[in-house]
Amino acid sequence: FQIALAALAYALGARLTGQPVSTMRAYRQALEKFQSIIAAAALSLVLPFGAWGVAALASIVVGLEAAAFLILVLHSASMLTAAILIVVVLLVLAAIPGVIYITLRITLAMPVLATERCTARQSLERSYSLSKGRVLRMLGIVALTGILALLATSLADIPFEVGGLVFSLQQTAAPSWFPFLG
Repeated sequence: FQIALAALAYALGARLTGQPVSTMRAYRQALEKFQSIIAAAALSLVLPFGAWGVAALASIVVGLEAAAFLILVLHSASMLTAAILIVVVLLVLAAIPGVIYITLRITLAMPVLATERCTARQSLERSYSLSKGRVLRMLGIVALTGILALLATSLADIPFEVGGLVFSLQQTAAPSWFPFLG
């Protein structure tokens, strides 16, 4: 998928600058940067979830500190368990915006890698600088794209749902109030 994304980004960049481009040339360019693309893809996965891991570790540490405090104050195991669970869940949920933020900031790494002469690390840095001040706009675009994709998928699924309903009704004994299926 990442190779196809890089080839598409290269083809679009070439087309926008008026350079001739073919599908084979776009894929050749993407495959020339195979190692950098794989490295950037791996880093794009690790960075956001690395932030999630740091937040989870922090929540565990804070949860243990809260547990120690509650042991001293409450002297109750059930209250202690509930308090630890609440602290850990709240801290992990607090990490979600950070993960989304980091993911949006590095979203442009593949197009940058395909269109500019740079390494995987430089493409992530460039993506980070290109997205500065545009995170909310990017979030809106991603959300709108997701909603449109969900809508398109749902609309495309309607004929299959209706066909499945009709087929299942034909396979069962038709009730007397439904004479046209009998």
